[in-house]
Amino acid sequence: MDAALDQALELGGCPLCSLQDRACAGYFRALVWELVTDVGARNKLRASLGLCPRHWWRLRQLERDHLHNALGLAILLEDTVGEVRKLLEEGDFRRRWENRAPCPACEREQQTEATYAGRLQERLETEPNLRRRLCKDHHNLHVPAPGRSLQRSGKLLPIPRGDPSRCPGCGAYEPSERGKGPLPRCIPHLVEEAERGVLEETARQASVRWAEELQTHLRGFIHKQDYQVCEPLTVRERTILDEAVFFLAGAPRVQSVP
Repeated sequence: MDAALDQALELGGCPLCSLQDRACAGYFRALVWELVTDVGARNKLRASLGLCPRHWWRLRQLERDHLHNALGLAILLEDTVGEVRKLLEEGDFRRRWENRAPCPACEREQQTEATYAGRLQERLETEPNLRRRLCKDHHNLHVPAPGRSLQRSGKLLPIPRGDPSRCPGCGAYEPSERGKGPLPRCIPHLVEEAERGVLEETARQASVRWAEELQTHLRGFIHKQDYQVCEPLTVRERTILDEAVFFLAGAPRVQSVP
């Protein structure tokens, strides 16, 4: 444990944030390369209806920059979009959404925090200067209660090139969508409107249609990853991973900072 803490301290920045980010990155690496066909891991994602918005964008960023397994991510996205679509088709989706299981990546961060916070607190008694290395969220260090994790600050993530979002609440959608009736919503904005009692039925139906389109194009993307398939990706399939994450997580807003 001390070795891991020392290594995190050598990296600079907040050691707890670094340890959490490393644990989360390890989980995502296993998820897209090894657990994508694991029944238990997939069932856990279905129970949580995927990841929280922050971790969907973190996974997309890691896949693009380091993991390089678009097929694995596409399979997870297609499955999650399908689960959310079925939920939307039921009409009263708000109750099920509120009762979904916690984000698996958030749980991994919470477990890491609980593992190292106590030991770091002990070291602060003999090494008080270590407190200067903690971020503002971890500065008043305490061991989180079970099921809770400390809030984390963040920075804005850049919106992907092409911005395939179709949600007006995200502040960006295709100009061709203007004048075609109610626009679909991303899931965070759909939930927000439902909680405020202002969600229109036509907007929910438009979101269902968006989910159906996403599944169709994700399946096309997955099919074309087969080396025996020579058909090129369509224009929409080239950005379908970003579009699916937009649907599930909304516009990329906050990325945790180690």
